[in-house]
Amino acid sequence: MSIKSNIPQITALRKQVEARFGKPLTVHADFLALVAAIEREQRQHISESTLERVWGYSTRGYQTI
Repeated sequence: MSIKSNIPQITALRKQVEARFGKPLTVHADFLALVAAIEREQRQHISESTLERVWGYSTRGYQTI
């Protein structure tokens, strides 16, 4: 599955999430911590691989366009 990570709305979303999270997401551990924060605050689950695809960070071979 590919995610168009370069469209302006996605870029704005990433900036807002990082501002609320308090730091840029740069390594896999950051995405795991974000998943935990979302679950704690929103009581919703989103996988770290989905978040990584939105950020264009993936070690699992997903393609971003």
